[in-house]
Amino acid sequence: AYSRAGVAAFTSTTGYGIAKYDNTAELSVSDRNSIGKQYTDCPLFWLSVVYLNFAEAKAELGTLTQADLDNSINKLQERAGLPAMTTSPEADPANNMGVSNLLWEIRRCRRCELMCDNWTRYWDLIRWHKLDLLDSSKNPTIYLGANMKNVENPEVDVNSDGYMIGSNTINQPRTYEAKHYFYPIPTTQLTLNSNMEQNPFWK
Repeated sequence: AYSRAGVAAFTSTTGYGIAKYDNTAELSVSDRNSIGKQYTDCPLFWLSVVYLNFAEAKAELGTLTQADLDNSINKLQERAGLPAMTTSPEADPANNMGVSNLLWEIRRCRRCELMCDNWTRYWDLIRWHKLDLLDSSKNPTIYLGANMKNVENPEVDVNSDGYMIGSNTINQPRTYEAKHYFYPIPTTQLTLNSNMEQNPFWK
């Protein structure tokens, strides 16, 4: 469990407590935690996303230069205390997406930087045609949280390797089907337009 701004403790099945857009400097505890008057501003455009979109697009086009990296992703790398990315990174044996080493590293940076941004990972996996990574029957480790092997906490459920497991999620398997790359077209719209056909696999 973790607490923010002096309120009752929250729980987390991952072991990580998230507090996005929490303005500790200018807002009172009441204003930071009241659903009825949450005055914390949140960004409409996040500079990290702009940097990542720019680098990924140029890498996809084959026009990404070292200067481009230095003006985008490497600013994020520096902030995190990580080495600068180059246009010719070493091959990673984990690269199973069939993309170049450079694009793989940009995607890795995107995954780390935006891990707590709502829906970004989901839509990235759709763009990359890798939605099956969310299938818990194929990838059962996706529900694992922090490693608590050396931490004694009777309130935490862990597996044999010491990773936190969320009992509320581990019993709710998530399966992937090809149709999930599309939304179904509402039947009312199909009725209004007889020339329109339902999206694949939703018939």
